[in-house]
Amino acid sequence: MERVAILLAALFITCGALIYFIEDISGSRLPLYTDRVETWIQILVIVVLLSVLSISIVKNALAVCNTNRLKKLQIVEADERNILIKQKTGSIGVSIIMFGLAIMTIVLGSGSPSTFWGLFFALVFVVLVHIFLVVYYRRKF
Repeated sequence: MERVAILLAALFITCGALIYFIEDISGSRLPLYTDRVETWIQILVIVVLLSVLSISIVKNALAVCNTNRLKKLQIVEADERNILIKQKTGSIGVSIIMFGLAIMTIVLGSGSPSTFWGLFFALVFVVLVHIFLVVYYRRKF
């Protein structure tokens, strides 16, 4: 039940922010009518980025309100295995790079298609490398 509440709250936050940003990207109001693939991918990147941020915000907000949940979150954060995996994969730096590439794909992608596709494929590459490293080190340790 708690996970459903977290997901619903994150979905609400994501949808609200998406409706706010969608006019700037597409130049039109909802319903969105566009035939540019770049616009749809920009919207997808916004949805994923806002979903991840919303889930994190809601999860931490719920943990602050409940002491048991806060203790579980502190145990997960202090787990030596998770810390080692984060160190081995360079998780903090890669997360900053992914966040920056996502923002650049959204903002600079509205200009030329070649800029958009270059940034988008760089973002996809970094995400895939990060996923590969996390899976590799989870199996190794």
